[in-house]
Amino acid sequence: MKLTQKQEALITRFLRDAGEHMGEQVPAATRDRVLRGLHERITAELRGMDKEAAADADILAVLAHAAAETAAAPGPESLPAWGGLSAAFTREPQRPAGLHPKAVWLGVCAGNADRFELPVWALRLLFIALGVSGPLAVIIYIALFAESYLQTPAADRPALHYGPMVWRPAASLIVALALNWGAQYALLAGVKAYEAYLNRTAPLLGDWGWIEVHGPSLFALTLAIALPFSVLSALPLANAWNYSLKRLVQATLALYGVVIAFGLASAIVGLILDAVRDFSGR
Repeated sequence: MKLTQKQEALITRFLRDAGEHMGEQVPAATRDRVLRGLHERITAELRGMDKEAAADADILAVLAHAAAETAAAPGPESLPAWGGLSAAFTREPQRPAGLHPKAVWLGVCAGNADRFELPVWALRLLFIALGVSGPLAVIIYIALFAESYLQTPAADRPALHYGPMVWRPAASLIVALALNWGAQYALLAGVKAYEAYLNRTAPLLGDWGWIEVHGPSLFALTLAIALPFSVLSALPLANAWNYSLKRLVQATLALYGVVIAFGLASAIVGLILDAVRDFSGR
């Protein structure tokens, strides 16, 4: 993990303060061993974050954790009066409003949980509950991401790729429109063929023509799911969730195409059955 000069200075000052704090009450050999152990512990925890670059808040959190563990350690290596060190190292730093560096998705829930001092699981559960009721949760989540992104220091912001944020929802819209219009024109062509062949007006299809009744609702529902998730899949999601959401959008459009095909087939079958009844004299 790459550290800035400021971050390296924080670690150096932390170790220096720790050594000065132990003073003469701890033998020099023990003091050196404690400081080496602290440095190894800090280095291992930073490597465990699996990040190319750490934020200043990450460094302070690791130092606070090392301070707490050392103060609680049994035996002569403990530092019971650790409170004499800088207060920045003896408690978790208060994070400003913004995205959380340890994100499951985008860090919105964790960041706002820190901001409002709420348990992060409660916010995640709220978004899951909203998601069950519809795509409203995704829209709110994207809006909160935009607000949190602007409040995050520029050095800690993940990179945004504006191209995919535009063309992915645009591509979803184009595919959904093509399927919808294709079904409408195919149904219109079937009706025209029926009327031209039998020289009479096409009948009402009833249950066979359910796609005419429910088509607009299906189209609106498809867009309500595909468009927000298309935008979300273009954001810098953690843990490769952007690929999963991209597949979800593709699956939604494919399912819409299958439903449209069944609806069109149902309408055509209705027309064929009506023509057969006409020829049979029934």
